[in-house]
Amino acid sequence: MNTDSAVDVTTIAANQTASSVQAKSLPFRHKTWFQAEGEREVAVQLESLPAGLCFPEDFPEPLRYDADKRQLAYRGFMSHGSFCYLQQLHSDPRYAQALDDLYTSSSTRDKTHRSFISWWIFVAVGVVVAIIILAHALLG
Repeated sequence: MNTDSAVDVTTIAANQTASSVQAKSLPFRHKTWFQAEGEREVAVQLESLPAGLCFPEDFPEPLRYDADKRQLAYRGFMSHGSFCYLQQLHSDPRYAQALDDLYTSSSTRDKTHRSFISWWIFVAVGVVVAIIILAHALLG
């Protein structure tokens, strides 16, 4: 599912292709936006990307900027290595804040998933209680 690789973050620019990434020191996902299709997607508002920063189709992280929606989006779980790699691409504070928000959002479960699990726990406890009451009534 997750192909980890390593990269020397000091030598990579966001507009380089995935094939030009040199393996050195910091692990990151090395998975493009399209390779991460079907994984949970999180997005945050970002008015514009900093000058000179772009994310081409073969960019080695599942990150995309939608200029029409003014959103930066990430697919899947963002590892710490990925966060560090993306963070070093530009020093713009708005971009840094957007990455912080994506990092946090990608690592938390969505509320729908939690409420679904809570519902099933409630049903399971109800069934167990009903079985205990029924068994007590039949045996007592």
